[in-house]
Amino acid sequence: MLSNDQAHVNYDKSDANYLSDKAKRHEIFRNNFFEIMEYASKEGFPQINVKQPAPDSCMQRAITITFIHIAQSDVTIFFDKKIKRLLQQEIQKGNLPPNLIAKSIAIMLRTNELCRQTKVDLLQFVKDLAIESEVVQGETLSEMLKQKELVACE
Repeated sequence: MLSNDQAHVNYDKSDANYLSDKAKRHEIFRNNFFEIMEYASKEGFPQINVKQPAPDSCMQRAITITFIHIAQSDVTIFFDKKIKRLLQQEIQKGNLPPNLIAKSIAIMLRTNELCRQTKVDLLQFVKDLAIESEVVQGETLSEMLKQKELVACE
């Protein structure tokens, strides 16, 4: 999953394939995310431990990168009722570390523009998951969201 996630990396905006490569990468992110969610719905969120040997630490990296990339490429996927409910359940069971979602959103807030409606939805999402007080690099997720400047929605 991690190696597939890095496929179609193309930062050259003058390249004729730039948009096509970007779309392919975003599709890979979506597929990886939904694969994780499908697994979680049947087996529970994959238990990851960075102190374990390579396969477990690779799984942890793949899951982390997938969550970050989903937050950056289409954070609205998190707002889907079925996805949100599954994430809530897995956090409550102790299978999903809430900071994984918080860090993913925090990175998205630093790298992406945010429009008013997405901010409203994101504030509701973090409240519903009870992760608004998660601290990422000295700030709570709620503080970071409130400080984020907005752009016009398309």
